[in-house]
Amino acid sequence: MSPPSSFSTLPSEHEWNKWPHLAPGVDASDFAKKSQSIYGSRKASHTLDIIVVGCGLGGLGAAFCLTQAGHRVTIIESSPVIGEIGAGIQVSPNSSRLLRRWGLAKRLDEVAVKPEGIAFRRYNTGERVGFTKWGEVMERDYGAPYYHVHRADLHKLLYDLVAPHVTILLGSTVVGCDPDPVSPSVTLKSGKVMRADLIVGADGVKSYIQQLVSGKPTPAEPTGDAAYRATIPASLMMQDPELREFIEHPQMAGWMAPGRHLMAYPIRRKNEYNLVLLHPDDGSVESWTAEGSADKMRRDFEDFEPRIRKILGFVQSTLKWRLMDRRPLDKWIHDSGRVILLGDACHPMLPYRAQGAAMAIEDGAVLGNLLSRISHISQLRPLLKAYQDLRLSRTAAVQESSRLNQHIFHLPDGPEQRERDENMRRAMALELSGDSGVLRRESTGNQNQWADKTKSDILFGYDADAEVDKWWAAHGTHLTSHHSTACGRAVLDSQPVASDSGSMNQLDQYLDMVEPYLRLLQSVIPPQIYSLITTSFSYALQLLNTLFSIIAATSPLSAPNTIIPALLTILCAYLALSSLYRTVMFAFWFVKWGIILGALFSVASWVNSGALTQILANLVPAAIENNSGSSRPKSWESWSTHDRYKRERKTQGQKDAEEAQKFIQNVIDTAGNVYQKSGNWWETAKGVYEEINKQGQTKQSDKRTSSTKNR
Repeated sequence: MSPPSSFSTLPSEHEWNKWPHLAPGVDASDFAKKSQSIYGSRKASHTLDIIVVGCGLGGLGAAFCLTQAGHRVTIIESSPVIGEIGAGIQVSPNSSRLLRRWGLAKRLDEVAVKPEGIAFRRYNTGERVGFTKWGEVMERDYGAPYYHVHRADLHKLLYDLVAPHVTILLGSTVVGCDPDPVSPSVTLKSGKVMRADLIVGADGVKSYIQQLVSGKPTPAEPTGDAAYRATIPASLMMQDPELREFIEHPQMAGWMAPGRHLMAYPIRRKNEYNLVLLHPDDGSVESWTAEGSADKMRRDFEDFEPRIRKILGFVQSTLKWRLMDRRPLDKWIHDSGRVILLGDACHPMLPYRAQGAAMAIEDGAVLGNLLSRISHISQLRPLLKAYQDLRLSRTAAVQESSRLNQHIFHLPDGPEQRERDENMRRAMALELSGDSGVLRRESTGNQNQWADKTKSDILFGYDADAEVDKWWAAHGTHLTSHHSTACGRAVLDSQPVASDSGSMNQLDQYLDMVEPYLRLLQSVIPPQIYSLITTSFSYALQLLNTLFSIIAATSPLSAPNTIIPALLTILCAYLALSSLYRTVMFAFWFVKWGIILGALFSVASWVNSGALTQILANLVPAAIENNSGSSRPKSWESWSTHDRYKRERKTQGQKDAEEAQKFIQNVIDTAGNVYQKSGNWWETAKGVYEEINKQGQTKQSDKRTSSTKNR
């Protein structure tokens, strides 16, 4: 039976349960009813709209954690169907503890197999040269089991867990991504543009999002190896006395050979036997679904021991998969702070350490836990930076460990191979002796990396949630009380902030005041108008930032600790703290003229330089005159008479605030009306400018009249 050819909505419970890939007796339809919040009562007080590109294990795990954190998630997947892909994979304690925490313990026990250990053998004789106990030892030492599971079963468990809480778009290929620092978006092949607060690239080793984040193509490189994958019915092996032990006493069994190795283990409650055969690449492709030749596979491994030749004789079909690798990336976060990477998109794992799925699941857990604590959009950047800091070095170390096993497993027959085998035998003897203390001391650096207790503690003892808790204990208080620092803000401008900069951006105080008003505008005005305003505002901020930089660089007072930026900072602090009405009035003034200046510069490419100069010539004097009676002092000299000024303006504060609110509402109404009539953003900007200019002229006339009467 084939899965549905396409989904216009999410697959129904009936559609899922009739698929043949489900393990016998498994029904995951009640996951959503039973799952509890993995963060207890903690939910993010600032809800984000998040797009996850990719519906693989990493994308689903991240989506689940993000929804549990209180965010709205949309998953975009290029495949038109969700079906059976891949074969067996391994779920080690560092990931199984998370899956069990997410409510999947019972279901995993029903579909998976708990191996008793891992054994390494000589390829041609079958002699066991290495062994490490797992089974109950894993749960005793690390508090979570080691599982062997079919990838499709694990994928379905996660899909059923996530689907009720997210929007999933199948058959939707991302062909464009705009990392806008305020409202990032992806463009689908259909032409549809989808916006969010954050975009997560979980789109695999061929990631489109990864190229955007890196700023350059960083393609994965062939390792020189390829893998055959196949599964056979365990019942066939149970009929052969020589093969029965592989089912009755499940282990991850490995046969090491020159330039090749084979890994095999039972899955699906011992109903199937999974085979992974690594060999030199001879023209395979990078795909989970490319078919290989079973006959050629048998020829490639015909020098293996008789039991392997028997097992391979049961194989009817096989998949062939080119193994790709990528060196650790420099960064996982786009400079805008609104696009990140996850899973194979940033750290593809070779299968030699069996950690590909585990690392992706850890990524999702760390990201979700961090973002369950966000209370302000300005905290997004530092929380994403924490995600990268917590994950990049760990995944890089696991990648390196996987590459090491490629070398260890494929040694040619000879002195180095014999030394490897003897090294593994010593660790096996200590393991079987039961002396755990000696084993821990003597196993460090063993070529059976699973026998190295120090490495196992680091790999299997990792708890993603506990790591986030430790990070939060060290940095959370600072983050919540200093969310306006340049290194810890998702600033509204498009200028990236250097990660090593500890200085305050000169505009941060302004941004803190203005951002809530932009968020308010987003909820009450058409998306097109909001996009125009935020784009214009971004240009205005860049202009002011550039102006401040020029002043600091050219002033005769410039020094390592330049005086002018310091004065500007003091002025900003004064305006923010002197009084509530002064802060409100300055915020409205900044929004007003930020929109005007930004709109003019955003359309600069559409007008010639002479026209732009004329507009600015008319605008700047009007701006100065129009605001000469606002809440700011008229000149630097008036600071000396601030007390008198404050008394004169105190009774006027409330009226000024009301007037500013009316002004903003008039601008919004005008913009909406013009846009509805013309549907053209240029006409909208022009209409907004004309209305503002008209109101400015009216205010100037009123002030001249009032001044004449007073005299």
